[in-house]
Amino acid sequence: PVLFDGPRGPGLFANVQLQVFPGSDRQILGAGLAPGWRANAGPGLVSDIVEFEERDAMALQASQSWNVALIPDLGVQMFGYRSLSISFHPGDATAAEGRDPRLLVGAVDLLSQIDLSRRQWQTVDIPLESLGYGTDGVLVTVAIRGNLEGTSYLADVRMVAGPQPRATAVV
Repeated sequence: PVLFDGPRGPGLFANVQLQVFPGSDRQILGAGLAPGWRANAGPGLVSDIVEFEERDAMALQASQSWNVALIPDLGVQMFGYRSLSISFHPGDATAAEGRDPRLLVGAVDLLSQIDLSRRQWQTVDIPLESLGYGTDGVLVTVAIRGNLEGTSYLADVRMVAGPQPRATAVV
């Protein structure tokens, strides 16, 4: 609020809300989980932070359908971010016998952009709108689930900042 001191005492001149754009991407998983984040692995999954192919990564060891949630201590304002970026390595993971393979972030199927036969790091950039978040939403969890068996890896999970607006001046 902008206050003024008038002849009848203090008063409200204007109520101004500022939107602050993020200065850079927001890391969720890099060299371990970022401060203020935790991982909650569901049944059927053992997860641990390891070094894999010269990267710090979260190893996902599974023998059945699984899920893991990356949860911030406080909800994260989505204003100024455009996407969620995830690096994935299939490791030795394979599709469960007799089942179609699944690897989902929210309702977004990563296997439409990741090739399980390519045993290398693959990065997917998911627009926040695809995850059901707008720029005015609050991120309370990144839900990842799948039915791959074996060990696969996640690394460099981050919220990608959108372009900064051009500076303008009011004349």
